[in-house]
Amino acid sequence: MILGAFRRGDPNRNIHGLYGVIVAQARSPAFYTHYGVSDSVEGRFELIVLHLVLVLRRLGAKGGRSFRARPVARARLGRRAAIVR
Repeated sequence: MILGAFRRGDPNRNIHGLYGVIVAQARSPAFYTHYGVSDSVEGRFELIVLHLVLVLRRLGAKGGRSFRARPVARARLGRRAAIVR
């Protein structure tokens, strides 16, 4: 359809993609062979959490301040929010 280009994508697509990349990186064999992480549920969970924390810290540093501190209205409205002030 022609109007398909104007539809918004699935909002969870980026979240699922980012989670997939985090899990794929945490499953890298180098962590288990070279760095001595135990190949168990606990070891894999710790690596996933470690990579998740690193990604969240990087996303927070990207904007200069934490992405959680930004008001939702300003994130949605963008430039128009600055005019309303």
